Amino acid sequence: TENGQVTWQKLTLTDLPAQVPSSLVSLGGSLYATINGSNNYYTSNDGIEWKEQTLPEGNIKTFLGGFGEQLFAVVENNNELHSYIMDITSKTWTSKESLPNEFPTTGVASVTYPLKHNPSIEKMVILSNDKEANNENAVCWALLSNNEKWTQYSPESGSSYNCPRMDNLAFIHYNNELYAFGGKGDDAFKAFYTSKNEGVTWQKVTNNISIPEAFQKKNKDNDFSYVVDNQDFIWIMWSNSGEVWRGRINKLGWGVNKM
Repeated sequence: TENGQVTWQKLTLTDLPAQVPSSLVSLGGSLYATINGSNNYYTSNDGIEWKEQTLPEGNIKTFLGGFGEQLFAVVENNNELHSYIMDITSKTWTSKESLPNEFPTTGVASVTYPLKHNPSIEKMVILSNDKEANNENAVCWALLSNNEKWTQYSPESGSSYNCPRMDNLAFIHYNNELYAFGGKGDDAFKAFYTSKNEGVTWQKVTNNISIPEAFQKKNKDNDFSYVVDNQDFIWIMWSNSGEVWRGRINKLGWGVNKM
């Protein structure tokens, strides 16, 4: 940004396949991407120049996120799903927990944050719109940095405390809560959903958030990207129109210099 204006520059990527990555995570100052669940993955230090890497065994279904220097992935090996960890410094992979068949492998979004009561422990929460894992609701799993076993949080199907499964799923840790939003077609941006207990239960947000009516119209034939910056602005960037919107909860802007 310059003088309050946002400027963009078109960049040409090198050595990254033309397909949209099936997963993309940032860890330790680098980016990690998978393409269609092969045993190859791609790394970049700047988002422009990429290098192809190969998993020693199995096929990477998706990257999930990471703690410190540990990058987590779901790997299919001998027709079974496993949790794998890569040390991003040594580039060594280790097989950990065997995962159930219903563990989400597509449409996965994740957030990582320190626990309120013990900041030395981090928590990774993933939310997925994987249609094979659940027919009605988003699927939520969590992992603590001091425990390598994943735990499923999703309530029973039909529960009023579910987060609905949404296309174009966006998932953020914001205002010390979890937020999910998105959708497609007539269901686009009907509401934000929040979890105050770290993914265990969800509810529709009815206060303090106003969604522009334009979002519902745009998302019928459009895709978007999103990011939360260090001033607590939520940025939404529309692919076809090229428009960029931003907003935040007002109280998070008190005492913060505006851009």
